[in-house]
Amino acid sequence: MGCTKSTVKEDPIVKLNKLRSQVMSTIEINKIKISKLEQDIQNFDTQIKQGENDIKQNQYSYSDLEKKAKVKKLMEYQKDRQRAQANLDKLSAYNETLKSNLSNVESKIEEIRNNMQFREGNEIMNQLGDLDTGDILQENIQNIMRQQQQDMQNLRILENGNNVINANLGIKNEDDYLKSLLGTAGAAPAY
Repeated sequence: MGCTKSTVKEDPIVKLNKLRSQVMSTIEINKIKISKLEQDIQNFDTQIKQGENDIKQNQYSYSDLEKKAKVKKLMEYQKDRQRAQANLDKLSAYNETLKSNLSNVESKIEEIRNNMQFREGNEIMNQLGDLDTGDILQENIQNIMRQQQQDMQNLRILENGNNVINANLGIKNEDDYLKSLLGTAGAAPAY
């Protein structure tokens, strides 16, 4: 009897997010290293320039042995500067590659998320199947027609009610009211 390992497949987005975090962390660490190397190079440049100026200004006061010792020190600074510059160049190129990889990882995450949304949408659409909207539309049309009939009936009731009220006022309809206003039997007034 052996112990079986659970082979749970890790979500690709989780894996990619872990990778994304690692790459982002490495980029930030490299930025700090790059900044330190740039500062070191600047310090070497300053020391070299100061040493060169010192030798030029004091060339007659220094012995040959002192001059050689100072030049030897300047050459060490130049070699250290070259090493720092080489490290800076490599690290900068490496960081640019990491930035490209980060962009690729983020694109892949977005691609997977979009793909998952498409799949979910398709699954929902498949679960719904084909909707038979004919019965629903027929019922809707019948409801509209019933409502129109009811509206027409209500309008007739209102008109009949208005006619009764207007009859009590001595006015039967709009034509009769117009005739009573104009004092004519339908003829237009002469001015």
